[in-house]
Amino acid sequence: MQSGHLFPVSSVDGVDFTGALAQNASAQADLLLPGAIAAGLNGRCRLRSAIAWSSQALALDFALYGAHDAKSADPNLDTFLGRWGFVAADWLQDDGAGLYRTRIDGLDIPYEDQDAAFNRYPQAASGNRTPPRLHLVLVNRDTVTKTAYGTGNHFRLAVYLEPTQGSGL
Repeated sequence: MQSGHLFPVSSVDGVDFTGALAQNASAQADLLLPGAIAAGLNGRCRLRSAIAWSSQALALDFALYGAHDAKSADPNLDTFLGRWGFVAADWLQDDGAGLYRTRIDGLDIPYEDQDAAFNRYPQAASGNRTPPRLHLVLVNRDTVTKTAYGTGNHFRLAVYLEPTQGSGL
């Protein structure tokens, strides 16, 4: 059962996805989930939509994983949950200057932070469990290198999550 309310989770420009990425190279961000989703300490939700802002209009893929150390050559250990992509033509730039923007709706990717669900995070000094995170990987599919943040590039990704009751998967 879903609540119908969407909660944004966003990367931070200058903090997440900051490095240069050659073609097919990737970068990972582990974003804290908001309290409404993190309250059950498992992060169960469904990813419904995404918006991205960038200084470059590139072909980019985003992959969602269920754990931080998710990518594995062993299919029994890999926690890949889904992906979505943007081609260079998907990006909109107003007046031919400034940031490029794009959005995708209609996603329905079930999610659960397996690190939190299986208590893989270290406990805080207070004894509290570490809140669940959303594990995202950005892959540059373009032949053009995604430039680094320090060289003037900006990039931000926001995803919209719907909390679920029971199993997210």
